[in-house]
Amino acid sequence: MRVRTRLLLPLGIAIAAFALSVSIAGASTTSFSNQTLFGTWDPTGSGLTIGPAFSGSGTPPNSSGDSEPAIAFADDGTMAVDGLGWLPFQVNVWTGTFGSTPSYFGGLDQVVPSHGNRLTLGDEDADIEFTSAGTMLLADLNVIFNPNFNNAQLGVDVTRCTDPSDASSCTTTVLDQTNSDRPWITHRGTTVWVSYHDSGNSSLIHVQQSTDDGRTWHKVSSPITGQGPDTGKATFNNDQGPIVADPNSDYLYDVYASGIQQSKSHSAHFNNIFVSRSTDGGKTWEANLVHSAPIGTALNNIFPSMTVDQTTGTVYAVWTDSHTVWVSSSTDHGKTWTSPTDVSTNAADLATTLMPWVAARGGKVDVVFRSSDKGEHWEDMEIGRFSPLTYGRDIRTSPHDAKVMYAALSPAARSTDGSVYRSDDVGKTWTRFDRGIKADATMMGVVVHPKDPNQVYAVSRVGQIFGTQDGGKSWSESRLPEGVRDAYCVAAG
Repeated sequence: MRVRTRLLLPLGIAIAAFALSVSIAGASTTSFSNQTLFGTWDPTGSGLTIGPAFSGSGTPPNSSGDSEPAIAFADDGTMAVDGLGWLPFQVNVWTGTFGSTPSYFGGLDQVVPSHGNRLTLGDEDADIEFTSAGTMLLADLNVIFNPNFNNAQLGVDVTRCTDPSDASSCTTTVLDQTNSDRPWITHRGTTVWVSYHDSGNSSLIHVQQSTDDGRTWHKVSSPITGQGPDTGKATFNNDQGPIVADPNSDYLYDVYASGIQQSKSHSAHFNNIFVSRSTDGGKTWEANLVHSAPIGTALNNIFPSMTVDQTTGTVYAVWTDSHTVWVSSSTDHGKTWTSPTDVSTNAADLATTLMPWVAARGGKVDVVFRSSDKGEHWEDMEIGRFSPLTYGRDIRTSPHDAKVMYAALSPAARSTDGSVYRSDDVGKTWTRFDRGIKADATMMGVVVHPKDPNQVYAVSRVGQIFGTQDGGKSWSESRLPEGVRDAYCVAAG
């Protein structure tokens, strides 16, 4: 098992490589060095180049850009770092040994094997792991286009590399192409599990298992189904955290946040934390409630996380209500849980916390979470004071005026309404910006034209493109080709 965190970075991936120096007396000092890692690609024919904002930064002209890095270690100290390429569809991977600067391994999942006459490209989300055999496995979310390029859906695949120093040793297996989302991967020995969301029909959590070191895969049961009333709370109504295998027992865990049945399709504020556990490799599951907050409290910021202390077997779950980071533990393999502990008390002035992550070993627990400005200066925008729509899918600062912000707001992740709001005072107050248009689905993205502040565009989940060229005075609507679903973002240039 390994600690993992994903952070958004502007171009390269900055990692800290460290070495431990031990004297005869047993004292130790730790020194750190930073090295930026660059993924590369061939932009010939793409029409894309590195933007002028990166000039003088030392960025090579064929850099792919990267975001959401992760790191994993094998039992022998082999290290892998991955990052989602920005310009091309590829997951960049660097490999090396613990404490060293890794070398560029290559861009994986550029083109993924697909069923039928469809182009499939990777690089939407990724998770990386080493099995006990030293095999490197990359679980990746991919996008699948139909032959006419007027519709697309998401799928999950696993790339298996038997030699972490040779990209030619890698092969890719498609697990699901029926609309999936956010894969996670874990292992015990050479048995591996991948969990992911059904983003098309039910938001169920699906799990697939490999018992032969990632060569072949088969579906096992969902951690959500068969759990009585708890199934009703979670179906169409959950955010999943990582799947985690206890390396020293038969227990397999999956953590997720869910709402209540009455809030389905109306609110994405999931107020319950559940951990499902399995002792038969995922064939059957038992869901146990870790914590329940008042209805309307969002505990899915962005998702809960968990870990197993492999020396004690204690399980830890961590989440945030966006202000306070909470940890709960279980000493009976996830059956019962302690009352949550506030681990951000010493940082009580934090107004916002996101992306909690937890690691544990030998009874010591470390929790990290994300805030900006080192957590010193935060202010909750409380957009609900100005808008009945409080589910925010995208927020942008105008490139022409740093005080101006735009937000794509809706009632929930899947809904039949949406709007664009604008703030002229860095989020202190907000007003509705769009006029005379009606989103038929959740508003997913908003963008300001980089050369003209009067041009603002937005997109709904079902492919409605809204735009203004006169600073919001008038708006037009156009639609992507019939059948387009799950549009996620919009760009202008």
